[in-house]
Amino acid sequence: MGMALTAFSVQGYLYLNWDFSDGLTGWETAGSVTAGGGGAILSDQNTLRSLLFQGVHLEPGTYVLSFDFLHALSPEVPFGWAQDAFFTTLYFSDTPLLFDPATASGFQAALPLFDLEFTGIRMFSGTVSDSALGTEYSLYQTSFDLIDPVSAFIVFDFNNLNNINADSTVFIDNVLLVPEPSLATLLLLGGAGLLRRASRRGRRV
Repeated sequence: MGMALTAFSVQGYLYLNWDFSDGLTGWETAGSVTAGGGGAILSDQNTLRSLLFQGVHLEPGTYVLSFDFLHALSPEVPFGWAQDAFFTTLYFSDTPLLFDPATASGFQAALPLFDLEFTGIRMFSGTVSDSALGTEYSLYQTSFDLIDPVSAFIVFDFNNLNNINADSTVFIDNVLLVPEPSLATLLLLGGAGLLRRASRRGRRV
């Protein structure tokens, strides 16, 4: 499942179709991933694993990554099975065409962001706070430094670990990757984004 060159943003610092206004254009998927409600929905509909990911080439510097998420992970755990889980990771690769999130290969470094189950979240990097999309949503943010050019892949990885079909979903929106500090950061994470997000409050997965 090597990455195609078309998955890289021509803008150089911003993921293509970051707000999913054009469905899943620009994103790579596997399993059950659909566009809906203005974002992307990962589920366990007839699959044990769903992936949503995209890569972009970055130059040295400091970057801010953020996205909104809402989860409806199932509390059901049949005997002998585990909770459905959602993993978020930022991978760095010098060989982007060889990167494969399904087999965790083709990358030189990784930054785990957080793992999520019905019972809660386990943070590795960054912060989670209130989202402008509404009280049921959360906003994740982190920053990182690069000293060499590299390709960065954001990977959303949903796993059906309770072996129950179609009982869990995770909603993702507004996946922003921007350089810091800059006016663009302030606008994208603040004013302009809040206006668009506020108009979409109250959505449900």
